[in-house]
Amino acid sequence: MLVKKFDPTIKLTNYSIQLTEKNTRQIEQKELIGWNPYVQYRNMPLENNQIVYFKLSSTGILPELELILTDDVSKLKTDFFALDNDIISIYLNSRVNSLTDIKMDFVITDYNYDRKTDLIYIKGITNLNLLQVQFQKAYRKMTSYNVLSEISKKIGLGFVSNFESTDDEMTWINPRTGLERFIKDVTIHAYKDERSFFWSFIDFYYNFNFINVEQEMEELASKTYGLIDSGISLFTTGKEPDNAVTPLTLTYSKDPENYSNTTILEYEVYNQSMKKSFETGYKKNISFYDKLLNYNKGAGGWLDFNIDTSRSDTAVKDNIVLKDMPGEKSGFYEYNIRYHYLGKLDSDNVHQNFLVAYVQNLFNISELQKIYIIVKLAMPNYAIQRFTKLKLILMDDSSTDNKIFLNKRLSGAYIVTGVIFEVNDNTFVQKLILCRRELTKENLDI
Repeated sequence: MLVKKFDPTIKLTNYSIQLTEKNTRQIEQKELIGWNPYVQYRNMPLENNQIVYFKLSSTGILPELELILTDDVSKLKTDFFALDNDIISIYLNSRVNSLTDIKMDFVITDYNYDRKTDLIYIKGITNLNLLQVQFQKAYRKMTSYNVLSEISKKIGLGFVSNFESTDDEMTWINPRTGLERFIKDVTIHAYKDERSFFWSFIDFYYNFNFINVEQEMEELASKTYGLIDSGISLFTTGKEPDNAVTPLTLTYSKDPENYSNTTILEYEVYNQSMKKSFETGYKKNISFYDKLLNYNKGAGGWLDFNIDTSRSDTAVKDNIVLKDMPGEKSGFYEYNIRYHYLGKLDSDNVHQNFLVAYVQNLFNISELQKIYIIVKLAMPNYAIQRFTKLKLILMDDSSTDNKIFLNKRLSGAYIVTGVIFEVNDNTFVQKLILCRRELTKENLDI
């Protein structure tokens, strides 16, 4: 389970919103701000009819923003043309008191005006400029967990994780690389044990997330809870409905009367299992020279061994593992091994599993993305965070008798690896990228 270790201290742009109505109407108007994305550029709020396209995404290490805007009064083309280090702010109302609103500042990285369409195109990344600065620093006798925690405090980020420590103490050196690149390097060389692999990112709430993905994969999907909301009760009363917190299950439905923030409107399935198998193999053979392996004899030693991807015994028993056909072990399975010579390991300078961790982390991350689904929800669900595990129930239509049936192979437990909020054609939706490495056999909870 993801737990916040400490809160962010980032100072965001302050802005005030002028309400047009008076008295009690102002209260209602205030409550509705951010139900659709609120965007402000410098001191100028952007009207909803100016926003042709809006995309707030968290799929990499940093949240990113994309906008396509109209500019009928020509302010964005002239006086407000983007300057260096210019900031654009967004606000999304979580709609319930128990969830945190999204309020972020983005530094504009691309600002283009298309004369043919008369549209402004803007791209931005989270305004954390320290991540782009080159530092030289040695983090002496620290684990990767402690290094990333210290960097988070330096930048002003909170820190979220689902574990307490790693087994990789060493002196981690940043030799004047950008801090974002150094964070990626520390993450990919992080090590706890042979069953763990790691991913890190900054979320919409300015928390640095350092995740032991295998540990989260082994959680039961039924343990993830969320607030079920049809949008109507919150809109009319401003109160959370009673008994609405239940295990978070996303369900595909075509019935508008039953739409809620757990309803899947559309989904696209991508099966790249065999492609991944060709690229990464079913196993990895790694070899390297350890300079201190036979230290007492005054010599090093050569190490050569295979590693496989992590997966729990329960998953192997209850799911279809995508490594050759179920129940068969062909010659391809036996020989589909990728070989990696990793060079020399000097464990005076790095932790003992420094080279192994690199392959183990990349291999498992690739394996996790063998099957992924992009779903579009009927309305935003702010309870869903990256790298939580949840359950999907996917129903398909029979082409012969028009009956609806459960897709047993694709239904089941998934890990959320990406969250996207999008406005297109005046419709505000949320998209999720959901990944898994096995197909369901019987148990929809793992």
